[in-house]
Amino acid sequence: MTARLLAIVRPGQETTALDGLPALVATARAEHARLRLACFRPLPPARVDRYDRVIADIDREMDRIARSLVERFTAATRAFDDVPVECVVRFGRPAREIRLETEAFAATLVACFERRRDPSVTIRLRGVLDSWRVARRNRRWVAT
Repeated sequence: MTARLLAIVRPGQETTALDGLPALVATARAEHARLRLACFRPLPPARVDRYDRVIADIDREMDRIARSLVERFTAATRAFDDVPVECVVRFGRPAREIRLETEAFAATLVACFERRRDPSVTIRLRGVLDSWRVARRNRRWVAT
């Protein structure tokens, strides 16, 4: 029996997942595992025009989103022909759908992706907070 590796891709983590794909494939290759990229999305609203007429209902929107995600990940995994990779998209509440997908795929290993934080953004935010604290202290000092 081969191992099964499930990679969970939450909304907004597509680029992070694509960046981490080589390491994920290397892990699957080392374990002789099948790899499944599972993208989870909330149910999309129907697409409407400016007169609130429905252009695409929920089913068509789900199909469009699923096709675009599968095409994007399939194109990225073409370089890794020696590892069986499949991509699925599930719609609904992510916590429930992740549990169902893990049980349905009978995953032996589950991988999650996290966004990398840009240190310059953290430094800038820290600087803004520090300047806000100083301004707040100065206002309090002047007011009393």
